[in-house]
Amino acid sequence: MEINNYKNLIESGAKFLEKLGKRGTKHFSYRVRCNGANYVLKKFRSERETRRESEAHDILSRRTKLLFPRKIFRDGEFILYEYICGTEECTPLEMVGDWRKVHIDCELSNYFDIDIPNIRHVEWLARKVAERGDLYGDNRREYSRIIKTGMVDLVSPPELCVVHGDLHLGNVITREGSRFYIDLESCAVRDPITDLVPAVLYHLDWKESLIQHYCEIANLDEKTIKRRLATLSVFRGTKLIGYHNNRDIKEEIKLKARRRIIKSLDSFLGG
Repeated sequence: MEINNYKNLIESGAKFLEKLGKRGTKHFSYRVRCNGANYVLKKFRSERETRRESEAHDILSRRTKLLFPRKIFRDGEFILYEYICGTEECTPLEMVGDWRKVHIDCELSNYFDIDIPNIRHVEWLARKVAERGDLYGDNRREYSRIIKTGMVDLVSPPELCVVHGDLHLGNVITREGSRFYIDLESCAVRDPITDLVPAVLYHLDWKESLIQHYCEIANLDEKTIKRRLATLSVFRGTKLIGYHNNRDIKEEIKLKARRRIIKSLDSFLGG
């Protein structure tokens, strides 16, 4: 039986072997075995999110030299991919270098939505950070200043391009010298420094090397990159970038998100 939808997969006797990834993501991933082959089944929270990743996969597969696991089908809230077992490691520098080549491909931006925060959300967040001393402690004024200083960069980025949106080594599978990228649901047109934020936060030991490397490949000065990193890290912490249209932003700024802001900014302020 050809596997081309979720029903076919189940009827073919698929066995769910293990859950993949971590808690708190926008999707659930499982390694499944069917007809002697291994696959990865991803279930999203909505068909909109499924469609967004599927379309990003199709566009990037056709129009870039990056590698992605082969997509078997998209059906409703499900996507089935081939399973690739990573046997090697890559460095954050290699990962960032791969995506810099995507960043400079201006034509790609025609195929993705522009996703940047609304200025009223930035102003609200800066004011709230300054007010809430119980959450932000002695550094709240510095955090608020960083947000206000970077406000122009946030709402009117100096450059825009297609980014991965969640670029860290957990989303790279390396096999036989080839790097395969996964979890494309956050792909959109944003400030390219967006991809440097998770790369730094997840791999703090590489922080200075990553910043210096990006200075070289993007021809930007270190001060500019660090400023944009700090402001963009705020919006990674609050997840506001994905909620800039017709949402009650107060509902998005949860206590957990505020703690992520502190962790993010502390990482960039610490050297």
